[in-house]
Amino acid sequence: AEPPCPAPRPARVAVVNLPAMEAAELEAACQDWGAVCEVRQAGAAWPQEADLVVLAADAGMSLPRGPGAAGQRIVRVATPGADNAAPSGLAGVETGDRPLRPRQLLAPTVAGPAVAGHGARLAGVRVLAAEDNEVNRLVLEELLAGEGAELTCVADGCQALARVAEQGGQGWDVLVTDIQMPEMDGYELARRVRGLAPALPIIGLTAHAMREERARCLAAGMVEHVVKPVVLDSLVAAIRRHLPGAGAPAPAPAPAVARVAVAEGGNRVDWVALAARFKGRQAVVSRLAGTAHRSLQPAPEQLRAAARAGDVEALASLAHSLRGSCGNLLLQDLYALASRTEAAARTGEVEAFTCALELADGVAEVLPELAARAAQAGTAIIV
Repeated sequence: AEPPCPAPRPARVAVVNLPAMEAAELEAACQDWGAVCEVRQAGAAWPQEADLVVLAADAGMSLPRGPGAAGQRIVRVATPGADNAAPSGLAGVETGDRPLRPRQLLAPTVAGPAVAGHGARLAGVRVLAAEDNEVNRLVLEELLAGEGAELTCVADGCQALARVAEQGGQGWDVLVTDIQMPEMDGYELARRVRGLAPALPIIGLTAHAMREERARCLAAGMVEHVVKPVVLDSLVAAIRRHLPGAGAPAPAPAPAVARVAVAEGGNRVDWVALAARFKGRQAVVSRLAGTAHRSLQPAPEQLRAAARAGDVEALASLAHSLRGSCGNLLLQDLYALASRTEAAARTGEVEAFTCALELADGVAEVLPELAARAAQAGTAIIV
């Protein structure tokens, strides 16, 4: 009998001279993807055995010594406003933008993480997603990529429109967009994309389940809308209904409601439920905790300042963003409070100010818990 074929070695990633927080995020992502990660400082020997080298590109930064190995992928992380020109002696260097998106850095080199459950229901499906909220964006990336989608995620409607203008309607199978975004909202994005790529299906993500909201989405050129916080099965079903060869799309089901369990052990965050949402991938949950801590940290003082100034427009915007973040963290009580704050602020009710102060206290209370969870996994926290 022939000897068994040796198991393929895991991909090797070298992280060189990145700040501690970014290095920790990449280490956690590599662990989740089954890759071996090594963190090095500038001036060390070049990591010849690495399949992927990620290094900082700040102006004046000392670069590692030695040439890259044949077939090695090298990504220099760009810094806005700095000199990010490719260094001499290193050919074929890619440029990666900040803030880092670990999945987008790793995906071209490292095989995707093995996930349990339904399997890769979106295997090979090319999804362009627009979402301005950092927490929501991370959740959307992990949910869809965990189903095998080839995901390009951008931070607003203008960036999404630019991608469609560059690559045309053939670049993606579906566009998923948040509705309320600065600069260009989901409605305007849909109207403009319809003119550029009439056949590209557009699915809106909205916090509102009313018939009027669905009618607005359809009138703007979307094929349907999915209610946030996103339930994975609902979003997957919506995308699959509008893929080529799917036939006439079935009527959209009634919005599913995520089950939110009561957290135990004095925690407000239900870490068990969050892990289940990401199919047991604890590294994703820890990364989400770090991202949420960084994103939510300014919110309590921002809410209090807006309440003191009587600025209902600012309160509505802050509460809307917090509504999405708290929903994705399965913080049911804060999600409901953010919803009340937003609704009261938009109608100019006095209740908006008392709700905003209560919301500020609630967010401040959960920040240490998010920091502790991220720290347990070695994810750096900015304080």
